[in-house]
Amino acid sequence: MPGVDAATDARAPVGEGIRHAVGLHPWYLTEDLEEQLDALRVRAAQAGVVAIGETGLDAMKRAGPRDRQERAFSSQIALAARLRLPLILHVVRRHGACLEMLAAEGFPSTLGGMVHDFGGPAEMIAPWVKAGFALSISPRSVGREPREAMVAAIPEDALLVETDDFGVERLEEVIAWVASARGESPDTIARLTAANAEALFG
Repeated sequence: MPGVDAATDARAPVGEGIRHAVGLHPWYLTEDLEEQLDALRVRAAQAGVVAIGETGLDAMKRAGPRDRQERAFSSQIALAARLRLPLILHVVRRHGACLEMLAAEGFPSTLGGMVHDFGGPAEMIAPWVKAGFALSISPRSVGREPREAMVAAIPEDALLVETDDFGVERLEEVIAWVASARGESPDTIARLTAANAEALFG
């Protein structure tokens, strides 16, 4: 269905170590938003779904109209709260607005979630962690020297790594770069981020 994150489609088989998130991404919202949300609510109740997302707010031109994004995000915050699931957030140049909506909706910090492909700014680390969110580093950050200090500043219990859409073969590269930025071994980062993911998504 258009708008439900195809990379985490709940119709795909659930195997050992594989879980699903379902959400309406800000890039794929249509004029039939209520229909999309109704379909999402059905998918979200299926077995194997461990989070709602990607959802969030995006200031890029390719994203949907701002009011539509905010309606979709608000509905998905409420859905995650009702199902007691964490959120996976897509945020582009709208960190403050996302945090304000989460607070206004009363989303529990105990549910939290992750900010996908977090690339800063560094001053947003503390507000996101306070709101209960982990920050996930993707291959897009690898090799970008200005981001090394940012990665080093993420608290241990709020650090995640991901492949995004680059493929699982890039995960080792991400772990090695994060380890170098933090002055730790790749094995340490692998164990740490695996434990954080387990704690968040079960």
